[in-house]
Amino acid sequence: MKVFERTAWLISFSLFGAIIAFLYIDASLGGKFEKWHPMGSPPDKAVKIVAIDSVETQSGLLYHYEYKTGCEIGCWVKVESIPPDTAIGQSLEPDYCLNYHPATENFIELKAMCYYGSPQIMLYINAIDKNGFVYYWMHGGGENGMWFFTAPFFGGVAGLLVGFLFVVFKPFSRPLAWFQKK
Repeated sequence: MKVFERTAWLISFSLFGAIIAFLYIDASLGGKFEKWHPMGSPPDKAVKIVAIDSVETQSGLLYHYEYKTGCEIGCWVKVESIPPDTAIGQSLEPDYCLNYHPATENFIELKAMCYYGSPQIMLYINAIDKNGFVYYWMHGGGENGMWFFTAPFFGGVAGLLVGFLFVVFKPFSRPLAWFQKK
């Protein structure tokens, strides 16, 4: 390989690494890797979210989800009214709180709450599917701007190292020679 060709390979690998790192950090900070988490369902089918972690069932009873360590069954507790410290939430609008929202087409009812803290913003969503099963989705955002600069830098360095190995050891020299003959 000539010097110009080697330099072009190094630059290409470095740019590729920087772009991949940027796309990954953008998706990660945007919440695209967050999943819906099941909360189970109250004893009766949930039909309406009346507040965050509180639902109304088809029989008109109210249930509130109690967060307990290791709770898998019996986390839904029947209540007479919504606990006073419970956030009511609001409908999930397209531009509410964070720039990214999860896919919601599989749910019949949604409520969202945006928690503003320093320096982070947290979007918390409750959802009910057609079978009355309740889920939550949560993702935070905030002062993550430094990641948009540092991730491409480290991705570029990693790409440069891979490019250096490619140029020095020429692991693809035979396939490249095969392409050049044609």
